[in-house]
Amino acid sequence: MNNEIPHPGDPLGAPPGPPQAGPVEGFDSDEAIAARTGCTTFQVQKLIREGHLRQVSATATHRYFRPADLDGAKAFSQRLLDIVGIRQKVSRLAAGEREAAFWAHVSAAENGRQRLTAADRAEGARRSQAAQRFDQAADRVTARIDQILERIEHVGRRPAGDHLRLRAVHQASGVLEGVAVMTKDLPCAGKFILVDTAGNITKNPNQANKRLQVWTDEESLTTLLVALEAAGPKLKVRTDHSDDVADRVGYADSFGRQGASVTCDLHLFASADARNIILETAARSPELLGVSVSFIPRFEIRPDRALLRVVAVEACDIVDEAAANRSLFPD
Repeated sequence: MNNEIPHPGDPLGAPPGPPQAGPVEGFDSDEAIAARTGCTTFQVQKLIREGHLRQVSATATHRYFRPADLDGAKAFSQRLLDIVGIRQKVSRLAAGEREAAFWAHVSAAENGRQRLTAADRAEGARRSQAAQRFDQAADRVTARIDQILERIEHVGRRPAGDHLRLRAVHQASGVLEGVAVMTKDLPCAGKFILVDTAGNITKNPNQANKRLQVWTDEESLTTLLVALEAAGPKLKVRTDHSDDVADRVGYADSFGRQGASVTCDLHLFASADARNIILETAARSPELLGVSVSFIPRFEIRPDRALLRVVAVEACDIVDEAAANRSLFPD
């Protein structure tokens, strides 16, 4: 029996034992690969699907990868975390300073420096000015579109109590516009964390001193938008957080801010079994439906609550009752 690792271009078989020639590492699940690389399972699946993380052999229970490829995936994950960290550092700066500071931190990271230098600040200013020139040119092109969108925003609105709510449900195309992804200053329904006497988060109820309700705030929305930008222009949409392919109902895009909420557009697949019930519920009783973002969290502990922060996002899912929204559409 030949256990030599095949060339990446060769067909991969499933020999009865692990490969013996050359350094490889074996894993029995995407979760195990994620733990080795520091990626999320969603990122692992994307890296494998796009050919950046190539499997070199397989058995009935394990898949094998070269350490160098796994290290490359780990570097990719760290790069995303670095970008998220940089954006969080500059998120509280004034708008005019934010972009220059961001590019200065990027310059420092590219050159392996922990502290900013004068050269980093100069490079940050240069890149910021280039981006502003691009934005000015884009603004001239899109000015008319913005005017049209401003008019469209008022179409389909109707009184709802003492305020207006956007009703952008397109039955024919299966598009739901302006859907709430997360709303600030809300207690997350059913979400609590346990804290020990030292103020550290624990999963052991015997070590817990407090049970704190998870809340959203302005920083929750800021970190969510940063994570959405890192995740890419589209996110998968599932029903009830099920990752079975049969429960995939569409995708989400056009993420942005509307009032107290981060919003998106949902595009439902024509083949989705739940398409019709989702569209009808959205049109007739959107308060009985919601979107729940699937993400990796961290928390800032306060005396009476745990404030939610978003590290990375994986999906925007349609659920019966969302934890961080009151309805399908923002208030």
